[in-house]
Amino acid sequence: MRLGLHLRLSSAATKRLLNSVAVLQSERKLKRRDPKVMEFLTKNPRFKNPRVIDIELFQIISDWYHAAILELSFLEEFCADPDWIAKQIGISKLDAKLALARLLEAGLLKEIEGRLVKTNDHIELDDPDRTSKARRAKQKQIRMKAVESIDKDPVEKRYMTTISMAIDPDLLPEARRRIDEFNDSLSAFLESGKRKQVYAMEIGIFPLQIDSHGKEKK
Repeated sequence: MRLGLHLRLSSAATKRLLNSVAVLQSERKLKRRDPKVMEFLTKNPRFKNPRVIDIELFQIISDWYHAAILELSFLEEFCADPDWIAKQIGISKLDAKLALARLLEAGLLKEIEGRLVKTNDHIELDDPDRTSKARRAKQKQIRMKAVESIDKDPVEKRYMTTISMAIDPDLLPEARRRIDEFNDSLSAFLESGKRKQVYAMEIGIFPLQIDSHGKEKK
């Protein structure tokens, strides 16, 4: 943690650093292990088997349904048939077929005992703070799926809330860190039960006010 602070790493980069140490310690045949390091693995189970991908690979699998297919593989009824996948998440059979091929080629899906499964527990970008056309496009796709959910899904199957605030922008870096921690904690909680259905969670904070130059803040 001190090293992460000294290098001014982002919260995501610090977690990757902690995870790398924790995983290495857990794999070594040591009589004694640092309890704080092992506690990190216990509290962050989704970081036990991470896969960090670069922006080039992300651009290939950035459409929202690639991540959805990876999560579908956890369901008991999962079938690696493009027609079944297409019907489950509302995409074309061709898109499902091509997505399966991309995920297999990238090593994000693998076959075990005749069944396709997600290779890694958690996937993230090697530079999470860097924006790109592909990342912006995916964020728009997910938010459009949220809009669709408002119209088609009953309220007991979704939960969406909004709050407007007058804030101190200097506190935004800490807000981002807290959102990252909340995302990790809640997803670990929701994934701890029996996996029956694929969901997307999106949390955002953004300005409603126009800046002094008459342009929307980004």
